[in-house]
Amino acid sequence: MAILFLCFAFSMLDRQILAILGTPIKSDLEIGDFQFSLLLGPAFAVSYILFGVPFGYLADTWSRPKTIVIGLVTWMVATAACGFAGSFAALFVFRALVGAGEAALSPAAHAIIAENVPRERLSLAVTVYNWGATLGIGLSMILGGLALDQITRAGGVGGVPFLDGLAPWQIIFILMALPGLALAPLALMLPEGARRKAGASAAAEEPFGAFLRKRRWFLICHFVGFGLSNLVVSSTLVWAPQYMERAFGLAPSEVGLTFGIVAIACPIAGSFLVSMVIDWLFKRGMRDAHMRAYFWMLAIGGPFACAGFFIADPFYFWLGIGVIMTVMNSIFGVAVAGLQITTPTAFRARLSGALVSFVNITGAIIGPVLIGAIAEFVFRDESKLGAALGLVTTASIVIALPMLWFGARFMRQAVDDQLGRV
Repeated sequence: MAILFLCFAFSMLDRQILAILGTPIKSDLEIGDFQFSLLLGPAFAVSYILFGVPFGYLADTWSRPKTIVIGLVTWMVATAACGFAGSFAALFVFRALVGAGEAALSPAAHAIIAENVPRERLSLAVTVYNWGATLGIGLSMILGGLALDQITRAGGVGGVPFLDGLAPWQIIFILMALPGLALAPLALMLPEGARRKAGASAAAEEPFGAFLRKRRWFLICHFVGFGLSNLVVSSTLVWAPQYMERAFGLAPSEVGLTFGIVAIACPIAGSFLVSMVIDWLFKRGMRDAHMRAYFWMLAIGGPFACAGFFIADPFYFWLGIGVIMTVMNSIFGVAVAGLQITTPTAFRARLSGALVSFVNITGAIIGPVLIGAIAEFVFRDESKLGAALGLVTTASIVIALPMLWFGARFMRQAVDDQLGRV
């Protein structure tokens, strides 16, 4: 678990570091909010989505640890390459390679965890794994903001091979990427899980297509409900730093420190409590706990999340951020655990890859790009970024709630079916 935790931490650090570097990148590359949103979203997410299911299939049919290592080396090298990008097109390509590499991690990791942890503790186990992402996001804000400030003040790092003459934001990409390569040999030590021990049991499973048809309504409600919740979380992570600079006049180092601390502390505390409650409810017979309990949390906390962006006041902003980072950010442990519990061993990495791909369509493409487009092309005013965030957040929550409510019934059926197999 510790190795997977560290892999996810470096994965999210390399993925999110771009958000805190937005101002100098936009200035040096002469791009606006919309093009920057393409770097934040589609540049990464399209390749992540395209490679998610293939890597899941590879993990199900070959080796899960080796699949992780292939992805890890790819995204680390690609992140370092971002530091040598001198144009929008080059940075776009390297971000796409980061996405392709990171697509290998979670499908294999989720399957390894699910096969080594009892189902009544699975939400907490996946949540602990996801704390790696929380740590990586927070560190990307804190370390990225502080490093940008220090390197900018120093005028670069003259005399250092390969770094001399690069802009501060380019240097940060390189420095953040290289340490993670040390994880590659450790990842090879990860267990394959029960799938190898089960051996021929995979051959006895029903065809994958037949399984998907039987579970289609559960999967649709599950993917859409949790995917739209992730849209809010992911869009907040990539656009909130820019909003704080514009609305409250904060420097990148101040944004990185304050938002980074919140992005670490709130998700850890919130996801721990939420996962403990859901595991407790599931253990006591609430077979749809992962969807029903999350529905009520979203219904109660959603209005505060929306208000935080519409009201340009620090108190309401931090209240809304608190709800998003504490309650809504628990989606990752809850959604993955609910899916793994209802999925046969032979299909776990593939379906996890599909889920991860879908939530990235909503969270890394639709959300960030839609917000950037609304701010730049509809409002035509950078100061209206908060209103764009509020509109997209509100619409996402309004659609997610009925999907979670109706999906709970289909989850009960899926759990009964899966428990009948074992």
